[in-house]
Amino acid sequence: MSRILILSSGNTFTHVLEGKSIGFELEALGHEVIHGISKHYTTWAEQHKIRHCIVPDLWERGPVDHPNVSWFIDHDYISRCVHEEIHLIQRLKPDYVLANFKYTSRISTGVTGTPLISMNILSMLPETKANFGYLQEDTSPESRQQQYQLNFFDTFACYALNSVAKRFALKPLAKMSDYLDGDWVLIPDSPWFNRKQHFCFPEHYTPINFLHREKTSPELQAVETWSKPTSRKSVEQIAAVEHRLETIQQKKTTNKTVFLALGSICRSQKVLVFLISALCCEQWKLYVSISGKNDRFLNQLKQDFPTVTFADFYDIQQLAKGGLDLYVCQGGLGSIFTGLQYSIPTLIVPLQPEQDHNGMLVEQHGIGARLWPSCPFSGKEDFYIQRLLQTHKTKIRETVSRMVRDQSFDINIRKARSELLREVSSFPGPAEIIQKIINGHSLSAAANSDMCVESQLV
Repeated sequence: MSRILILSSGNTFTHVLEGKSIGFELEALGHEVIHGISKHYTTWAEQHKIRHCIVPDLWERGPVDHPNVSWFIDHDYISRCVHEEIHLIQRLKPDYVLANFKYTSRISTGVTGTPLISMNILSMLPETKANFGYLQEDTSPESRQQQYQLNFFDTFACYALNSVAKRFALKPLAKMSDYLDGDWVLIPDSPWFNRKQHFCFPEHYTPINFLHREKTSPELQAVETWSKPTSRKSVEQIAAVEHRLETIQQKKTTNKTVFLALGSICRSQKVLVFLISALCCEQWKLYVSISGKNDRFLNQLKQDFPTVTFADFYDIQQLAKGGLDLYVCQGGLGSIFTGLQYSIPTLIVPLQPEQDHNGMLVEQHGIGARLWPSCPFSGKEDFYIQRLLQTHKTKIRETVSRMVRDQSFDINIRKARSELLREVSSFPGPAEIIQKIINGHSLSAAANSDMCVESQLV
């Protein structure tokens, strides 16, 4: 039996849920599992009887999700996160640390000499030479500008991490993504989708089956409510403007359904209300998940948009059974793969650079589209939000109308779904790989011990 400390980034709740799911499997195999989690998830962990310790998270510093310079501008706070991880590792003395989307753990495990199993997606790992904002083969001027700006951000963030590593007497690394590497790397991602099907993975990289993880049920949604409630007046104003907009003059089709779910990391009511008002029309039935518990906001939406069907949370599998024609999402990999599982084309409305990157891949596979072509990311935190709010609502409707009638998606999605499921089902589960790592590492340690004994006898 091994003691395993799981450190999951609190950037999104999905990372914590993945850690929980893997932890339960490891416990079933007889291992002792302890979770190091952000203070924001303590109530959730206690409710679900998860053995845990509190550790500060790098993402706690920023008010919004990526890109956020405040994550890396405070070197002292990064150092505190690393120091607290080191203190926790030294106190618990785990045999292994499993780090999910954690930049700091490469430093803390390096200081303590603890074997590190890291987990991250292909577009953010160093060996794939990927850029999480743009595809390498995209040679347009916009792409080159985007890569320049994101590489600048990479250099800025890597300088912060290297500065902290130096404080702990560790050598600097070349890129920010190098801090996501480990002694072993688990990849909950699809090489086929990332167009790296024939990529020669390093020996310590292992793609794993990511479809095994449990779905995020309503009671496990992030308990944090929306940060800045939208006033009733502002919602009414948006609805009033919506009624004044020219409607698309096309034949009413009542059997089309659209699902809008921006996920728990979209902490902007303004964005959600804008998209609802744009998608609220007679051409299709609109379902909206606000992805979090907020009765006041939910009731307000129901009152202001009576033709829309709302819920705190929708199980897309249930909607798909009734027939779903389009999935409108931010473009996270989980959403894209879920859409593929249930054969639903996706419309990507990116709110972060890596979602723009995922949207291009969706288009190249012919399984969906982005709301607009990419343009250079300006570096501002609300860049994508502002671009969305400046998009005319008739354009959004026209895009959706075209997509729900485009039969080519059906052919492409059937093929893509087959490829994805065949690939992913051939991958081992994460707990299975971790068990193999432990077995192999134990055998290696035993062999080294025997060699040392033989050497001493000689």
